[in-house]
Amino acid sequence: MKAKMVVLVVVLLLVAMVPAMVMAKSQAKPENTGRVTLDTVSYTHLRAHETVLDLVCRLLLEKKKNTQTSEIKEL
Repeated sequence: MKAKMVVLVVVLLLVAMVPAMVMAKSQAKPENTGRVTLDTVSYTHLRAHETVLDLVCRLLLEKKKNTQTSEIKEL
């Protein structure tokens, strides 16, 4: 009998808390849903966050681009 009473009290407390929990969730900041949003950023912003690896890759790509354009001009 005592165990049933404890279970009943717990259930009643949980039921009483549900509206408060729903209200708090609706007013909370949006959760991270795993979706990726793409916002445009400037080239300067990208360069400001450039790592050493990014810098090396960018310079190699620029060098490759410059050699290809110079080869095309020679033809």
